[in-house]
Amino acid sequence: MQWHHVIPKSLLKAKGYETGEINEIANMAFITGQTNRRISNKEASQYLADIVQKQGAQALSSQCVPLEAELWSVERYRDFLSVRRAALADRMNAFIMACAGLQHASTGDAEAT
Repeated sequence: MQWHHVIPKSLLKAKGYETGEINEIANMAFITGQTNRRISNKEASQYLADIVQKQGAQALSSQCVPLEAELWSVERYRDFLSVRRAALADRMNAFIMACAGLQHASTGDAEAT
């Protein structure tokens, strides 16, 4: 498994984004080395659409990648980060709640006390 920049690092650098913002956890996904090399620095709007077409939307949602294609562009990078941060936080909170034996608030169920 390797870290992969969902929105490619080289494309973000070319648009003047700072290294810290480029390497933010919300721009990272775990994928195989072979897949990482195949994707390389392709536009996210191109390769993410291919993934959805071939593997289904679940392939992205399993990694908390927003399904809204308009967020997959370098120009919308900060919006992409904002949406993905929220999705990652929700996923982590649900995991913690499940580990603690509590229901996640977004399920509509009351939390155990």
